[in-house]
Amino acid sequence: MPELVKLLETSPAPLGRLRAMYSLDGLGALKEENVLKALQDPESGVREHAIKLSEKFIKNSVAPKKLWASLITMTGDPSLNVRYQLALHWVR
Repeated sequence: MPELVKLLETSPAPLGRLRAMYSLDGLGALKEENVLKALQDPESGVREHAIKLSEKFIKNSVAPKKLWASLITMTGDPSLNVRYQLALHWVR
């Protein structure tokens, strides 16, 4: 798992970061801090998928404070796709 986390955090390729995130998820090893890091990714596609995966951390219809704070700041994201993903997954 440490290699996948390192890939998620340091890969120069957006697709590598994205695949690492989904691999961690598939292995049941994705952590909130991994998603928080991915929500800050320079590549909009990685941010978009991080929003999808962030739903796994909701308990009793409440998101953890750090995650919620990070998602709220994304309402002004420059990517329309990221904002759509945010609206589709978090605005209910």
